Amino acid sequence: MKRRIVIILAMLLSISVLASDWEYTIIDTDFNGVFNVAYSLGGGSFPYKYPFLAVRNSTKNGLEILMTNVTEGDAYEEADILLKFDGGEILIYKAVCNKTGDTWFVHGIEAERLKLVNKILSSEVLKIRLSTKKRDDDFLFGLRGAKKAIDELNIIDD
Repeated sequence: MKRRIVIILAMLLSISVLASDWEYTIIDTDFNGVFNVAYSLGGGSFPYKYPFLAVRNSTKNGLEILMTNVTEGDAYEEADILLKFDGGEILIYKAVCNKTGDTWFVHGIEAERLKLVNKILSSEVLKIRLSTKKRDDDFLFGLRGAKKAIDELNIIDD
């Protein structure tokens, strides 16, 4: 009986994650300026049940892809981030943790990050493994609605 309940809950979580929509917001801070942010809630391995994947654009930092509410890291720690779109090949990038240890940024030149954004726009599902020196954690994001939210960032030329 318990096994059936666990299976049903896992299925419901997967369905709700895959059906998740992306949202768009503007964040204006006195110290870091204005950020245009497209984001989505995903699902993850215990205890990281509510990870966020975000694409943001600012005049100060340019295009950034980040995950928050995920694996805690040490300040400025590097990790591997493995991305698998729609069951395709695994793409491996470096991620860097922020100084407070709660957000991971995909590291690399902006052209590579733009390629990733285009991959997000053309895919349905993104599976992510964040591989730190301490552990591997897996996350799942539905990409429905990403195009509408990311279009608001004005980073893709039509």
